[in-house]
Amino acid sequence: MTQSDTPIESDTHLEDKFIAFIDILGFTALVQKAELEGNGDLSRALELTKALGSAADSNKFVQYGPTTCPLARRIANDLDFQVTQISDCVVISAEVSPAGMINLVSHCFGIALRILTKGALCRGVITRGKIWHRDGQFIGRGYMRAFQSEPGVAFMCADENETGTPFIEIDEPVTDYVREQEDDCVRSMFERTTRTDGTYTAIYPFGSLGNVPSSLVGLDFDPNEWKDPVRRSIGFRQAELAVFDRAEAEATKESVKRKIRHYKRGLEEVLQRLRTKEAALDAMIATGRIPYGTVWI
Repeated sequence: MTQSDTPIESDTHLEDKFIAFIDILGFTALVQKAELEGNGDLSRALELTKALGSAADSNKFVQYGPTTCPLARRIANDLDFQVTQISDCVVISAEVSPAGMINLVSHCFGIALRILTKGALCRGVITRGKIWHRDGQFIGRGYMRAFQSEPGVAFMCADENETGTPFIEIDEPVTDYVREQEDDCVRSMFERTTRTDGTYTAIYPFGSLGNVPSSLVGLDFDPNEWKDPVRRSIGFRQAELAVFDRAEAEATKESVKRKIRHYKRGLEEVLQRLRTKEAALDAMIATGRIPYGTVWI
């Protein structure tokens, strides 16, 4: 156990924690479609809810401790990390410490990435507040703040008429906490998994997709060997983009189409980065000039 940021309280008392509430968008329509057109088959709905995680994720912290920035300051080795998944949403909380914050953010990043690669949208809020969260139950105004703020997520809004964009927005008390941190790993991982639009900050899964594959350009670096991994990554992202193209075409509401276009723009940005990486490989192959000692990313 390391130096605490907040006192440890009784199991029956509200605690100051970082809290996330994440919701799958379009879930009600998906279930209705399964009932009316799919003979009640909920396989697609269950596939998406599984991507939100479960209480088993909490147990991993009990067994192994923090997985992101494992040397960051914490209160308890398990970070009081709690995950409760109900229907189309999940509530996650963690202790107020640098390790608690970055592991909660990283966990939410994983959810956003999984939901994206399954061709669906999610939205949520990460905040800080009072909550009692134990054994699949949660009570407190901190949870209510996250829950009530979720429909109004404004990250990357195109204009003042657009609300509820499909991102996991990070509340100001959390970003204020991050700015106070001196831990290089915590700051670096937060920057790697998020993006700011100048006003709001949110989990941004598209950045990591553009980094796969990547490599340190050592003396054994062979650009020919990296061509296939890049092409496969391009193929995966093109397939995902096609899913969102179809979803936009089938959507009947303009508000839904606008939400889908946010993800399409993100994937198009990823594809442009991957094609730039492929062009860099082609240039290395054509000229024989390998920038040894750099990072190909």
